[in-house]
Formats: sequence, C-alpha cells, structure tokens
Amino acid sequence: SGNDYSGKYIVLDADIDLSNLPYKFRPAGMFTDKPFKGNFNGQGHTVANLSITQGDVPNTGLFGFADQGSVLTNVKFTGAAIESRGESTGVLVGHSKGKISTVTATGCSVVSYGQYSGGIVGYLEKGSIDNSSFNGDIDAYGGIGGIAGEAEYAHITNCHSSANMNMAGISNFTYRGVGGIAGNTIGANISKCYFNGLITEKTSYGLVGGITGSAIEDTITQCLNAAPLSSVAPENSGSESYPAGNAGGIAGLIYGTTISDCLNGNMVLATKDSKKMGGIVGYVAGRMSNGKYASKVLNCVTTGQVYSSVIQQNTGLYGTTFDADTLVFDNCYYDVQITGTDKPLTSALPSYAALTATLTSGEALSGLSTDIWTF
Repeated sequence: SGNDYSGKYIVLDADIDLSNLPYKFRPAGMFTDKPFKGNFNGQGHTVANLSITQGDVPNTGLFGFADQGSVLTNVKFTGAAIESRGESTGVLVGHSKGKISTVTATGCSVVSYGQYSGGIVGYLEKGSIDNSSFNGDIDAYGGIGGIAGEAEYAHITNCHSSANMNMAGISNFTYRGVGGIAGNTIGANISKCYFNGLITEKTSYGLVGGITGSAIEDTITQCLNAAPLSSVAPENSGSESYPAGNAGGIAGLIYGTTISDCLNGNMVLATKDSKKMGGIVGYVAGRMSNGKYASKVLNCVTTGQVYSSVIQQNTGLYGTTFDADTLVFDNCYYDVQITGTDKPLTSALPSYAALTATLTSGEALSGLSTDIWTF
C-alpha cells in the first residue's frame, strides 16, 4: 500500500514459524522509495525458518530498506536461509539507516552474489547496531561481515559473531573486505565486539580482518578476534600488485584509522607468498592529504601465529605499510615465540616483542590499563 509506518509501533506477540509459507516471502520496505520507517519490537520472540530467495534486486532480509528514524529491536532468528543476487543482504535487514539492537540469529545462512552481505545487516549507513549476534554461515562475493557487510559512518557496539565466512569471489573490486564483525568500514566506530568463527578467503584479492576487512578513517577499540583467518588462494590467482594474503588479526587494511586496546588471539594464515599480513594489521595504506600520520595502533596485543612463507621483522604486528611514516605503534605487544618470527621491529619503531611466559604471567603489561585489560 506504500505505507512506510513512520511513527507506528509494531510488536511481535508470539514466536512465529515461517516454514512452508504458501507464497514467496517479500521483505518489508524493499525499495529505497518505499522504505520502512517504523518501530519494530520483537519482544524477545523468535522468528523461525525465514526463507528468502531474491534475484538481482537490492535489499534482502526480513526488512528490505529501513530508513532513518526506524528502530528494529529485541528479536531472535533461528534457521533463517537468505539468498540474493543483488546488493545489501542480511537476515534482519538488507540496508539500514536506523537503529538496530538486541538481535540474535542462530543457525542461519546468508548466500549472496552481490556486494554488502552481513549476518544481521547488509549495509549499515549512518545507523547503529548494538548488543547483537550472529551464528551460522555466510558465503558471499565481497563486503562480507559477521554482523554488517558494509558500515559507513555507523556505530557497532557490543556485538559478537561466530560466523563461518567464505569469500569465493568478488562482485565489485572496491568492496573486497571480509571481517568478523564488518566487511568494509568507512568512518565507523566499532567497540567492544568479538569474533570467534572462521574466515576463508579464496580469491587472493580480499582484505581479511578479525574485526573488519577494510577500515578507512575508523575508530576501533576494545575488540577481540579469537578466530583463525586464512587467505587460501588458487595457484593460478594473485598478482604482483595484489598478492594473496592481505590479512590482519584485527584489520586487513587500514587508512586513517585508530585501533586501540584490541587483542588478536588466533592464527593469521596465507597459503601463497604475501607481505601483506600481520598479527594486528595486514596492510597500512598511504598518508592522509593533510600530511598527518594516517593511522595509529595503540595498546594492542597479538598472541596468534602468523603463518606464511614470507616472514618479516615486523610481521608480528603488521605486514606492509605504504610509507614508514604512515603508522604509529605505541604499547603494542606480540608473542615472539608463537608469532613465528624471532626478529624485533626495526629501530625506526618501538619494539614490543615479548615471550610467551611474559604474556601469560598474569602481570600487567606496561602501558596497558587494568581498567580495560585483565591479566
């Protein structure tokens, strides 16, 4: 009818099972000219067995496009199966400019051949999501996140994903990030999130990160990656300009981004020669136009192994930087024994190579706040 439900409140009064519907389910507010602007409250109830199959059209999920002012909250999903060949795909909503909170998806799957694919939301634009989680499988073609596929000028807080994510192709070369929480992020704020699923990137061109794949002008703080990350490239793929790898325990690529008080606790793996992989960050892009340092990585720890045929003296923390001046480390520690290299950082940067015994002693590490870190 064209009703956008602006100012209206919709509640779910009971659990609902959407198995064996006699018709094809169509997302609510599917198009940008007919968005959903209302307030939906699931009241803690469960939507079971939501099944959506879309062709080459955008905005696929229970809701298609949730515009500014919309609120989607307090709902659970089990057994959802979402498939689309268009952009912006997620279990709850394809594209959101509103607020999302307290959403859980368990045993769900997302399959997408377009960009922006997330466990909860495909494309989060100037909106927010908090206290939400995703468990299940995501197979998609670039811009893949355990919570959000793409997050631009958005806030992601207190979210958790245990997704099994597979990046088997790229639909748009600009959007090639895959991350435990978000795939591509621009101007985003991500805090107090963690990932303990699995990421496998098979194209050799992806940007793989435990929290975010590609981070541009972001702030990432108090996040944890506990998942193994891998770039498993076919033998005939990769190039000198875009080698396989591009993986970091927290972020695959950063530009103008600050990462602070984050922990990587698992392996970063590349099966082909790559210098763009590291315990915290894979690749650090160039300077900002104003000449200031592009990125800062502060008070971070990595205890995971970095596994590649190319091990450099800086691999414990990062893979490659565009320029030596683009990155500032402060109080960032890596386990020199588990990481796979016994080489400290260059003299141009502080060296925080630590032994396993030091990192597991239970004693506070210098410069790390006990208000944030537990030792």
